[in-house]
Amino acid sequence: MCEHYINLYNPKLGEKVLPVCFPPPIKAYLPISILSNIATANSKNYNWIMYNFIQIYKYIDNDKVETFPIQPFMYFDQASISCTCIDQTVMDINPINLIDNIINWINKMNYVVVYVNEGILPNTRLYQRKDFLHSQFIFGYDKSNSIFKVLNFSKENNDMSILDVSFKDLSYAFSHSSTSELYKNEKVSQSLKGKEFCIQLLKYKLEDKSYTEYELNLDIIKNSIRQYIHGENTSYDTNYFTGFIQGSWGINVYEDITGMLKREIIDPRIFCLLYEHKFFMKERLLLFDKLLGLEFDNVIDKASILKGLSFKYMFNKNIKAIDKMIQILHELKEEEIECLAKLYT
Repeated sequence: MCEHYINLYNPKLGEKVLPVCFPPPIKAYLPISILSNIATANSKNYNWIMYNFIQIYKYIDNDKVETFPIQPFMYFDQASISCTCIDQTVMDINPINLIDNIINWINKMNYVVVYVNEGILPNTRLYQRKDFLHSQFIFGYDKSNSIFKVLNFSKENNDMSILDVSFKDLSYAFSHSSTSELYKNEKVSQSLKGKEFCIQLLKYKLEDKSYTEYELNLDIIKNSIRQYIHGENTSYDTNYFTGFIQGSWGINVYEDITGMLKREIIDPRIFCLLYEHKFFMKERLLLFDKLLGLEFDNVIDKASILKGLSFKYMFNKNIKAIDKMIQILHELKEEEIECLAKLYT
């Protein structure tokens, strides 16, 4: 495993922070980035990612591709991380007590995820661009300077960054009428429907040794990879918690992405996700067979090219780039299937 890639954020004088990796091991979507970061920073290895960043899913009713568990089921209790949802049914949160509560939660070793209108929160990616209800991952604070340490996408570079968000700005965005209206929007995420506000408290279970003291269970990993390359519906196994989820699964998602490309729907986050997915798939293969892991470099290279082309298209809208992306995506799929199938021969 490549533990030497894990870099923990080094706090400045006066900062109280919980462990986070920077840069984060996964950046494509914030929920999976948050959970993988907490687990990786505390266990100081990639074991959580080895188990949980394998299956890919495409929603049946929109053009969104994620890893499984998908976002509606991210903030549930799991082996190494406890999740507590704070909303109006649990306690009253207002601009007066918000800051003290967040500080208190962090002091008790809780990472804090707060949903606010990012369009009015300075330094964040969507600031002054559009109103959008988005999560803010708070992992620390500096009382002397009245700031929270937040890991999120930055307005300055559109990349995952460590942001200094003032107590005043967070309280303003949290309590602003536009944030309240976004909670009422019919298109709001299912997990936020019916809420007046939502705060998630995430705590790493120090007593759990699943990702620190025990060897990785290669049979579990191998079975998950098998489900991925055969396009099996993983919700059959998780039905008790998630219900049956329709959509495209595993390797079949490539056909959906191809269809999106043909409709000129290009979301760079999907190709960032694919690249990160291939990077860590190689790390799994190295656990089984070093030569097989090295062979997977060709797949990673193609995923990297696709990611670059997706960003270029966003700037120049060159239709020819779409044909090239479709070709590379097809080649990537074939090479990935061929390489992963060797695990079972």
